[in-house]
Amino acid sequence: MLGLIVGLVAAAAVSIIVADLLGNDEIFDQDMGQQAGNGRISPYERIAGLSCDTEAAFTDMDRSRADTAVREMKELLGENPVERLGSMNARDRLEAAKELNRRLRTAFSLDIGLEMGQSDVGCEGTYCPGRRVLWVDYRYLLSDKAEYIAGYLDTIIHEFRHAMQHRFIEDGSYNGADDDYRKRMAVSMHPSVYVNFDENPELYYNQLCEKDARAYAAMVLQQLKGAESNG
Repeated sequence: MLGLIVGLVAAAAVSIIVADLLGNDEIFDQDMGQQAGNGRISPYERIAGLSCDTEAAFTDMDRSRADTAVREMKELLGENPVERLGSMNARDRLEAAKELNRRLRTAFSLDIGLEMGQSDVGCEGTYCPGRRVLWVDYRYLLSDKAEYIAGYLDTIIHEFRHAMQHRFIEDGSYNGADDDYRKRMAVSMHPSVYVNFDENPELYYNQLCEKDARAYAAMVLQQLKGAESNG
């Protein structure tokens, strides 16, 4: 998909801008994705652990944080964030991305860092729980195509939701999720169970942790789209 992106700022120039704004030590330079299964459980147990038949479920606290995220996005970027970002130069977009990350950290009650770089394997973004860092491919943000800018925003919320998943697995009081959902989520995210896209795209999309993150991002962006259409 990345090969289809056109009209991007020259890669060398963008790299200089990103390094200048974010610092060289914050540029993503290694694979931070989830690890594939390690063979410690049977394939049948692994598939069962993905909880593909469990529907995404959001608590009142999840929805309240989504409302706050939408308000913060509108306050920073106006009624149409995609259009607003598209009107900015590269430097201003990167500054807006950093500020958006700060606001979303508050909205979601999470202390999550932001790193940017380029993916050679089509990865738009990922969350590294060990480092508590959200990584995104900045070329989506800097594209002149509205659909790619929208994809950047979707990725940001999607990866924040993964961070939320880790948080409510550790602490049920974070969002009030019930114990069964927390246990199912924990199993679906375990390194021995989690399925990467390259390993099996169908299972990847259907495993609980990915369904939940995808649905949460869709909910936030749908609220934002509704706000835009009413603006």
